[in-house]
Amino acid sequence: MKNSWICIALLSLLFACGAASESSEENTADSTRQAEENPQMTEEEIEADITRKMEKSETPENQQSVSGMFTGIEQGDYFYFTIKTEAGEDMSFMVLQTDATFEAISENPEKYTNAMVKVYWETTTENIPEAGGDIEINKYIKAEIL
Repeated sequence: MKNSWICIALLSLLFACGAASESSEENTADSTRQAEENPQMTEEEIEADITRKMEKSETPENQQSVSGMFTGIEQGDYFYFTIKTEAGEDMSFMVLQTDATFEAISENPEKYTNAMVKVYWETTTENIPEAGGDIEINKYIKAEIL
């Protein structure tokens, strides 16, 4: 019973910090299930297990990052997050899933125009029906305002 309360407290902490996403919910559930199956797990072991799984799930192997000035959000069939890199290159990232930074910026893009950002992205092949099927894209993962 005591371990259940510890798990509930840790889950509440994760949600309060905004760290819970679909993948982290799965990882947290896995860790909670492991703790229930193994009542000998300490609070620290449970927390370390959750952290390890969240870090693993949030960093795809081919993820890249680039810093630059935010130049806008373009909208067509999909949203595109656009920046000008420190090297002067214009880059655009297709947004298939938003994050908190994208949501904040999209509410008032003019406020963030020319703000320095770091974009995490990956080149992937996605089925985009509007483009006729599978195409290679620069997929937006998340961004940070610097």
